[in-house]
Amino acid sequence: MAVTSSVVSDRERELAVLRGALEEAAAGAPAAVCVEGAVGTGKSAVLGETARTARELGFEVFRVQCSGTASRLRFGLLDEAIGGAADRRLHRLVHEVSAGSPVLVAVDDVERADEPSLRFLLHLRGRLGRLPVAFVVTRGLAAAGGPLLRAVIGDARPVRLTGLDRPACARFLCAVLGREVTGEVVTEWREATGGNPYLLRLRARDLGERAGELVARLALAGPRVLALARASAVLGEADPALAGAVAGLTPHEAVEASRTLTGMGFAGVPMVFSTLAQSTTASERAAVHARAARFRHDERAPAEEVAAHVLEAAPIGEEWVREVLLTCARQSTSDRAVVLLRRLLREPLPDAVRGEVLVELAERRSSTRR
Repeated sequence: MAVTSSVVSDRERELAVLRGALEEAAAGAPAAVCVEGAVGTGKSAVLGETARTARELGFEVFRVQCSGTASRLRFGLLDEAIGGAADRRLHRLVHEVSAGSPVLVAVDDVERADEPSLRFLLHLRGRLGRLPVAFVVTRGLAAAGGPLLRAVIGDARPVRLTGLDRPACARFLCAVLGREVTGEVVTEWREATGGNPYLLRLRARDLGERAGELVARLALAGPRVLALARASAVLGEADPALAGAVAGLTPHEAVEASRTLTGMGFAGVPMVFSTLAQSTTASERAAVHARAARFRHDERAPAEEVAAHVLEAAPIGEEWVREVLLTCARQSTSDRAVVLLRRLLREPLPDAVRGEVLVELAERRSSTRR
């Protein structure tokens, strides 16, 4: 079974709702549906299957894909649908065509449409009357969207796509890997990806390809989102204030970037963050921990919390680092103190201070041998 076919075949409930909307429209009652889902949950595949079903039912289909380019062009979405015709021509065309057969207006990634196109879609929805027209849009959840987008969606029937359940995940993996998979493999892959078809397919690639694809996808959401994801991956903790500060974001920017990550369906997904962490260089990780240590120190966090990041950082060269490491060393067991003092010796220290640290290190080493 092809991968796309596998996704579609496991969306029977959602497709039943869409088929119902088509049947309503064919009977003369306009219907509107909004298919929502995180990145990679199969929105485009579901829309494509809806368009195929509509043609089988005798619909005239107008389908458009809102790309990053089209979203910046005046009437880019409309031009794609009718080869450059203006909104009045398409509006008239829909009316004329629907007089002979039902019509499906299918818009993929509507949140990326330009403002004039959104205004047209709103105008079209408001004038459907009793025309046999089905209006189906897909939208991602990475951005809330403005009032115009919300008005376009309006009272459209929501259809939410989530991660694949366990049986569906098993079928999808068989299609991706080209072989049968064990229950243990299904469990592992589903837990790592949240059952997201895009991430399941991506996990089958090697680390380099996987990381490159994820970085490119995150970059589309904006540099702040990518920076926050990278910082979170290295830090391995859920403190948004720390991750945001390390990423160089203001608190407001960090909140917005975190919302976008959540909307993309990537927040808290192990594979996303493990891939980013594994593809980060040692120097990049050290820089992240240095910024984290400075942030924790500036907010007067306990010395042990600050030291945990200092231990992972390259030499910072600031006096507070010495104070933090010495404080922790003198409050720690001998084994832990040895680790902290060795790290302190990597800092640029005055000769006298370095001598004192070496003496203290020797004493702590001696204690560990007793």
